[in-house]
Amino acid sequence: MISKYALISLIITFCLNFQNVLGQQINQGFPEFELSELQTGEVMTNQTFDEKYYLFYVWSTTCGICLRELPDLKKLYSETSRNDFEILAFSLDMDPGRVQKHIEEHDLNWLQTMAGTEGEDIMLAYRQFKIEYLPSKILVSPDGIIIKKVLGASDGDFASEVKRMIQE
Repeated sequence: MISKYALISLIITFCLNFQNVLGQQINQGFPEFELSELQTGEVMTNQTFDEKYYLFYVWSTTCGICLRELPDLKKLYSETSRNDFEILAFSLDMDPGRVQKHIEEHDLNWLQTMAGTEGEDIMLAYRQFKIEYLPSKILVSPDGIIIKKVLGASDGDFASEVKRMIQE
């Protein structure tokens, strides 16, 4: 098993070495996935989100930017219909208990999943979803196409822009 510090070092190295890699591009299909919802165990795939927009939000409990963005995400979530929009939060933490505690402390009501409990799981997630920064926000259209991607901190207009795109 890889240590927490070795994993952090790997993540930092990965981000520094691939800063200029664009990963998944706007107007491309989002990668196929099969993930278990953390609280219910329900298996979710791309088809789970047919007919609605979803925000694939990659985060970690140790990411300061992720924590600062929570109020804006909570507001966006509360101001949108579950028929039209969903957030799928993808944690890169390896401790499900820590993630669950964070969810409860911050009253996060959207769907939650994790990369896994081993360092190798995290690296597979980086490759599969082409994660480059924390947080990463990828807005996917009802037909599975990436229509917006924000790597790192987003500006104050992110929620407004997402709402506008959903309503178009």
